[in-house]
Amino acid sequence: MKQTTKYVMIGALIAVASLTTVGSVIANYDALAGGKYGKNEANSATNSCGNDFLPTNVLCSNIGSQVQGDENAVAITSFQEAASSLMGTIVDGIEDGFYQIKVAIVKPFSHPEPGLDAFLKTHGLIPENGQGGAFGYGLLTTGDSIIVTTTHAGVLDSETQGGDAQNPIWHNHDVQLAEGKTGLCPGKEIDTISFEQPGSVDIQGKAANLFDVPSTFDGTDALTNTPMTWNPGNDVQQAVSFKLDPKFDMSGALQAVCVNDITNADQLIVR
Repeated sequence: MKQTTKYVMIGALIAVASLTTVGSVIANYDALAGGKYGKNEANSATNSCGNDFLPTNVLCSNIGSQVQGDENAVAITSFQEAASSLMGTIVDGIEDGFYQIKVAIVKPFSHPEPGLDAFLKTHGLIPENGQGGAFGYGLLTTGDSIIVTTTHAGVLDSETQGGDAQNPIWHNHDVQLAEGKTGLCPGKEIDTISFEQPGSVDIQGKAANLFDVPSTFDGTDALTNTPMTWNPGNDVQQAVSFKLDPKFDMSGALQAVCVNDITNADQLIVR
């Protein structure tokens, strides 16, 4: 009887943790996108007793020292906790947690032109200096293309890199994938990729925020330097993380870009 009660209690705590995590992420999204959608326009630059990067989901203790957020260290002299940290501390403690998306919130819009905004929260702090290697996040839609945001050094495929192939600045693309195109990749590889950037991307702590990404985009294929039109639409079916593995020939010319370790987000919310 006692054993059954223990499992019931654990199950209840995990359920509360899941709801608390999603609620916190939605609050963060509303704060970031508030100006556009007429919601909360909080724009605090501090993380005073907040979780991750915004002053929300507050857990503070002022006995001895202050707890700066529900996912950070707790003072020895006092303890204040919530169910979200029960699961969050374990899951978010994984190595290279930024490789996996915890929650993806997508906001499609139709005016002035169809497009979307997206808020992607990961399990770890997202590198902005290239130290995480070549990787990115993608939105899989019902259209003919995929919306991605990536960071990498060694390949010049975006106008945002300022002509420097070693610049790992985060940037967006519309892409199309293929299998077996070059025979150099074990699975998916880049077929076409926009050189110009659709929309914009902002990295904040554990969040990758994409704004004003159009449903149709005219640009230049970075691989062939030919004009193209991509039509990803804004009907998002899944958010994913992935790693990039460029392949070069003996002269250093790019032959293929493999898209590996494609992993679905833990949760997708379309608002």
